[in-house]
Amino acid sequence: MTQPREPTDRVEKFIKWAKRNRVLSAIIILSTAVTAVGGFITQIPGILDALAWLLIPPRIESVVIDGQDKNADLWINSPNPIRGTITGRHLGGELSIVPDDTGIGISDIALTPVPSNGASFHFSFTIKGKIQDGEILQFAFRNRARTSESFPYKVHYAEGWISKAPLPVPVDFPAVVLFPDNAVYVAGGNSKGEASQVQKYYVANDKWETEKSPDPMPEGRWQTDGAVVIKDRFYVLGGWRYYVDHQRALPLDNLWSYMPASNTWEAGPSLPHHQGGSGSACGASGYLENNLYVMSPEVGVNGYYQFLDTLDMSDPDQRHWKWEPHAPPAAAHACGAFGVIDDKLYVAGGVTGGHRDAHMTAISEVYDPGQDKWTTLADMPVAVRSPGNAVGCGRLFVVGGIGSDDKSVPTVQIYEPPKSDGQDRRGGWTQGKFPLPSARVGLGAVVADRDLYVLGGRSEDGSIQNLVQAIRVCKE
Repeated sequence: MTQPREPTDRVEKFIKWAKRNRVLSAIIILSTAVTAVGGFITQIPGILDALAWLLIPPRIESVVIDGQDKNADLWINSPNPIRGTITGRHLGGELSIVPDDTGIGISDIALTPVPSNGASFHFSFTIKGKIQDGEILQFAFRNRARTSESFPYKVHYAEGWISKAPLPVPVDFPAVVLFPDNAVYVAGGNSKGEASQVQKYYVANDKWETEKSPDPMPEGRWQTDGAVVIKDRFYVLGGWRYYVDHQRALPLDNLWSYMPASNTWEAGPSLPHHQGGSGSACGASGYLENNLYVMSPEVGVNGYYQFLDTLDMSDPDQRHWKWEPHAPPAAAHACGAFGVIDDKLYVAGGVTGGHRDAHMTAISEVYDPGQDKWTTLADMPVAVRSPGNAVGCGRLFVVGGIGSDDKSVPTVQIYEPPKSDGQDRRGGWTQGKFPLPSARVGLGAVVADRDLYVLGGRSEDGSIQNLVQAIRVCKE
């Protein structure tokens, strides 16, 4: 009889053992299967990420250039540089801009740290170099093996006015300043009565502050004696305010200073009083040789107001303010244009004369604090009152206003002082090549980043506007 052969390999031994221990072997087999399936499940996210890198491109949600977020026609008024921001989402890997066909390089990209998987990206960029008028500029991103849908812009160069983000609250006759952090503050104004709100505009981003707006002024006012930046604050002087249920307006006799760093207002001294009057509005002011000067052309007297040609000075660094009278101008310049260039105060236009014989004037003058002397300049091309005014690149810009026929005008008038810089520039008045798109009065105005901005104002039909427009006025 043949004897049965003993199993010699491991498989046969395991089968024999499993037959004798069926319950235990079933448990081992089930456990092994669960482990294998679990290991596969843990690899699913990585597998999906790998597929996403290959199949799903990064997504651009918006491209904003010079405040314009529609990917069609890009209207810009400067060929170099072009600034903007890009936002979107991506699924990981290195994120880079895909070069466009123009050959224009994109540099200064702030993308630190690189967003993690599934995160949003938001960064700014600068395009350096000349892009031809009418050329298509493409924006797209590469993420591993895929490229996002491109955002095409057709570039157009506009020599004239460009629309910017509108004012959150429409106003006319506000006080406007440019602070050293390149933020524009629009304080008060008239918006169905005197306004006290302060609106803050970021020039670089073409955006208005909506989450942490500056505290409002303690007292609303419009048609002030101007706003002046001195060190860490800006001052708002005088202005009109309604009394008796908005039936009568009289000028205020105080000034307030606002400190952006602490978002607080601080009361200042009373403005100087003249000829028994109190309060001042529609005047001019400037910071010259470390002193604050104010012209008070419209003052309240016995419930009414009259025009005066006055100039007073005080040192804001003194603990106790003291106003000192200085040489008066040749005209009152009530609601005229004004600005400081090279430590001299320039005033032009407005209303002068007595209360009964008030009339428009085209006179322009300059005050030299070192000599305490006024010098009469050439007349303005167009006599106006209540225009917008701003100083930039050594020139005074007078925008819009009411002309001699009591109608709003769209003119842009520019005064440049004479200079002896080797070119012997004679200076004088000129009219801008591009008037305002629409005639307005009581605009705010400021020069920032080489552009002249005009804000708000009142149109010919009497409606208060929220328009913000800009035009390039200064060279590099």
